[in-house]
Parts: sequence; structure tokens; C-alpha cells
Amino acid sequence: MPLAEKEFLHCKQCGAPLGSGATASGCINCLLLGGLSETEAVNRRFQHYEVSLSADGITRQELGRGAMGITYHAVDINLGSPVALKVISARYSGKPEARESFRREAQAAAQLRHPNVATVFHFGDTPAGQCFYAMELVEGETLEARVRRDGPMPVSVGLGISEQGSRSLVAA
Repeated sequence: MPLAEKEFLHCKQCGAPLGSGATASGCINCLLLGGLSETEAVNRRFQHYEVSLSADGITRQELGRGAMGITYHAVDINLGSPVALKVISARYSGKPEARESFRREAQAAAQLRHPNVATVFHFGDTPAGQCFYAMELVEGETLEARVRRDGPMPVSVGLGISEQGSRSLVAA
């Protein structure tokens, strides 16, 4: 099996890949920072948003990971509507410069109005200092998941997807 297809364990808090023989409970940085305290692991509330649980009823329903955060499927509990909730990783939540960068990212994204860009509509932080922002939930699958499922796509489909991505970059 090629290296890219292997399943790796990742830290539940920051998303860092874990070495072989490790458990998915956390990386050494998050464990040392206390990122996996019982209250943190149980807490799924970010102001009036609640992170949805996966089918196992235990793990958070993750949509994706980036350099500074993890995006989850969540629900606005005031309105009962689904959202995508990007939460800064525990590794960075204690660093003021990282929190400011995360805020600027949300602020810049909130200025964009384009059919190929998810709308950002709320930024906040928890009393523990964990920043997050809520955005439009776009249902569907990732391009990676589609290619893994169906294999290489026709050139015309790839060009159409590339055009949509290019238009969103032009808008940005």
C-alpha cells in the first residue's frame, strides 16, 4: 500500500500525526499542555454551537483539518441549523499571535461573497481561550474522497472543478 493511503492515528486535539505504537489519545504536546482533560474531551459547546458526534456517539464529527484548526459538523442550538465550526487547535489556543492570525483568517473569509466560498457568520472564543468561527455547512464530499471512490475523473470534470476553484480565488 502506498504511503499516502495508509491510515495514520492523529492527535484528537491538534491533529498532529502520531508515531507508530501510539494511541489516538493525544500527542505529547497536547498531553503536556493538558489539552485532553476530561472536561475538555467532554465539552462540545462553543457559545451557542454544539459539535455533533459521530455515529459511535463518542468522537466529534470531523469535516477536515488544516494547519491551525479542525472543522467540525455542529448545530446552532438557538436556531437548530447545521453549521461548519472551525476550532483553533489546542496547540495554538494559548498563543496570542496564533489566535490573532486565526481571527484575521475568519475576518477575511467573512468578507467574501461567492457561490464557491462558504459564508462565515460568527467568530467567538470560549472562557478557556479557544477561538472558533461558524460558517455555512456545505454538504457533499471532498475531492479526495471522490477520487478515492471513483478513481481518476474525466478531464472535462476536472476542468470544471478547477474553474470553480479559480473563480473563488479570484473573488478572494
